[in-house]
Amino acid sequence: MKLNEIKDHLKKLGFTKAEIEVYLTLLPGGSLSIQNLAQTTKLPRTTIVLALDKFLEENIISYYLKGKRKYYLIKNTNQLLNLLARKESEIYLKKLQIEKIIPELDALHYLKEQSGIETELLKGEEGFKKIYNETLNQKKGGEILRFGIDPKIFTILPNFLQDYVKAKNKKLITTKLILPLSDPEFIKALKGENKKDLREIRVLDQKIYNPLGNIAIWDGCVAFIAWDKDIHILLVRNKLFYQMMKMIFLTCWNLAKK
Repeated sequence: MKLNEIKDHLKKLGFTKAEIEVYLTLLPGGSLSIQNLAQTTKLPRTTIVLALDKFLEENIISYYLKGKRKYYLIKNTNQLLNLLARKESEIYLKKLQIEKIIPELDALHYLKEQSGIETELLKGEEGFKKIYNETLNQKKGGEILRFGIDPKIFTILPNFLQDYVKAKNKKLITTKLILPLSDPEFIKALKGENKKDLREIRVLDQKIYNPLGNIAIWDGCVAFIAWDKDIHILLVRNKLFYQMMKMIFLTCWNLAKK
């Protein structure tokens, strides 16, 4: 193996450039003093002392005294394997410590609560009822944002919807509703009931907005309702998704006419 490859391996083990020079100088040099190492490596004495102290602490070199002078040597290169084993053990213990605090860190993380996403597919009148009733599960004084369809098409379950509006009003849940301007007189009549139904209606030109489905946005949830033959519904529970759809709704709301 070439010298540069050996240096690369020692670097991966955590050795600095200076520590590599000191270690590789000790290998063929036998026992060397700090003065000997400084002469050979051309490194500052303070740098050599720091490297030797670290090696002694990690038990990969040893020393003996000759008079008042210390001589350093490498008795066994296998001490590097022991060093690696100790580092692996330290990493494992740190891993265990981190695993213990991950739940607490997750509880503090602002995106954790928003990261999960739940979806549910519903169908037919029963699915329609379930979605509307779910909008009532929010706190008193909440809000529902709706992209609506042509109100003349919206003729499903009139008795259920009357009861729903009563329950919604009882909880003081307000509604913002965007409709296509399909019939100005009909829309005007609907607006006449706004105050009673805790609702505000705005309209968009039917040429640019005339969907065959509607969207409800509330309390971390979004429901897409397709007005096909069987009425298909996709419910998404996710705060980031909800915030995105709310932003889109409010942009359209600000562009719509009162």
